[in-house]
Amino acid sequence: MSALSLDASHPPLRDLWRTMVLPYFAVENRRTEKIVFKSKGIYLEVIPGEGEGVPTIHDLDFLIVIVSMLNEQDNRYGQMHRCLEFSPAAVLRNMRRHTSGSDYQRLARTIRRLRTATIITNVFDELGDGWQRPFGWVSDYKVPITHLGLESDSFGTTHADGNRKWSVTISENLIQSISTKTELLAIHPRYFDLRSGIERALYRIARKSVGDKQGQWRWTVHSLHKICALKSPIHKFRYKLKLIEQTQCLPEYDLNFAVGSGDNLIVFTRNLEKPLRPKMGFIDQ
Repeated sequence: MSALSLDASHPPLRDLWRTMVLPYFAVENRRTEKIVFKSKGIYLEVIPGEGEGVPTIHDLDFLIVIVSMLNEQDNRYGQMHRCLEFSPAAVLRNMRRHTSGSDYQRLARTIRRLRTATIITNVFDELGDGWQRPFGWVSDYKVPITHLGLESDSFGTTHADGNRKWSVTISENLIQSISTKTELLAIHPRYFDLRSGIERALYRIARKSVGDKQGQWRWTVHSLHKICALKSPIHKFRYKLKLIEQTQCLPEYDLNFAVGSGDNLIVFTRNLEKPLRPKMGFIDQ
């Protein structure tokens, strides 16, 4: 199958609207236990590949960049394809990461986690026909490697080669989300600067819930803890929420505990005094 070569420019960043308030990605690193989420008729199960772990919210960066690049290419040239060829250095730069050998290694492991994890959900069942269709975000990939010795074991004794083009084949669900355009939501590039998985998850929840207008949206701490699929106890999550309330580190939005809620209700507020999203997908340092 021929591959569409993605432009290396900085596209406006787009996130996957349907995934922003559901735990498709592990907020906590190195999670090996599957995610199971049930709420109000929604069912979601994320099963990690053997020995790989659940794809993390930092692995999502790769999908955001790939989706954004493909969306921009479709908008400009009407080009849409499941099989995509790209420069790993360009993808890493759009993810606001470095391009050393170890960064290429980490990117290769990200792609492998996205390939090996299995998602079972009714969220994408538009027909409601009762069929269960497991899928993965990445259906196939090709990463050129440089051998370091006689043995090769899961990138352990090989290096992912960042000087050559890589390719991935993305899922039908992903390509349909891009094609409809209504499934994509613009996000702030400062999202990539958030190091904590909880901060990233909360920004995505605020982005989908509050939107662009100067408004508010309320969530209970219990609901947020469930949506993040956290294994750590809720009192530790509440403590981290208090730290975020003190620093107000989320792009575009403020997070505060509702007055008189007994620290059980969170209010997200659009803050127009924070830097707005740029037209392109990057901000000069």
